[in-house]
Order: sequence, then C-alpha cells, then structure tokens
Amino acid sequence: MSKEKKSGIPTANFRDESELPFAPMAEGITFQVLDVNFEKDIWVTRMRFDPGVSIATHKHTGEVLAYTVSGAWKYREYPDIYRTGSYVHEPEGSTHTLETLKENQGVTDIIFINFGENINYKPDGKVDYIMDAKGILELYFKACKAEGLGEPKVLGA
Repeated sequence: MSKEKKSGIPTANFRDESELPFAPMAEGITFQVLDVNFEKDIWVTRMRFDPGVSIATHKHTGEVLAYTVSGAWKYREYPDIYRTGSYVHEPEGSTHTLETLKENQGVTDIIFINFGENINYKPDGKVDYIMDAKGILELYFKACKAEGLGEPKVLGA
C-alpha cells in the first residue's frame, strides 16, 4: 500500500531487483512477480527465457502489454520478431505460442503486464490450466521457497 505524505499525495512503491529474486518456472525459464492486484486480476511479471524455449499455447481473457528488455522472441503463429526495446500489445482474446529464437546469444528478458487470465492449452487443444494474479503469485512463492529464497515482498501481495 502506498504511504501518504503530509500533502495527502500517495508516494510511489517500489522493489529493488535484489528484493524479488528470479525463480525457476520451467526448464529454460525463470521469473519474478513484480506486482499483483487481485481485485482487478492484474499481474506483472518479468520472465527470462533461454534460447529456443517455447511455452504452451494460451489465450488471454484480457489485454497483455509486453516490453522486451533483451533478446528476441516471436509467436509461432505470426512472422513478426520482437527484439530488444520492442513493445507489444496483445488484445483480449489473443491466442498464441510464445517462443524465443534459437540463435539468441543470451536470455530473452521480457516484462509482461497481464489484465485477466491466461488459459493454457495442452498439445491436443484441451485446457491444461488457467493462470491469474493469485495463481502466479502462489507459483512464484512456491518456486522461491523451493530455491531457499523465502517469500519475497511482492507489491500488492
């Protein structure tokens, strides 16, 4: 929660990168949860992908905003390649499969702001699981604890 100055203006909240460790999400993927808002189902993550990694095909129930800090990635379904410095707007209802380029020399580092749920599909097209703000925070805490990192103080949690 933001603190109020004597002027009544709320102050900004922040976490230093060292306060929110990267934890393993899956093989070749680490992540941080930067912020969550359970009431609005908004979740902000920073994810690092090794070269040639892909994640399950998924559909967004709300918009997603993405900023590429480093590396290069694409959606298997489209020809566009998103490189360092690119900003991507994924509209509500978009369905795609994120993959990083095999020829990347290092990790692809992306910040995502998710509004709503991700519906993740199995290879046969059936729903595997649904991820939301609460679920991503639980996954992060579990991964951090498994790595001996404790429970980070994520904004909004």
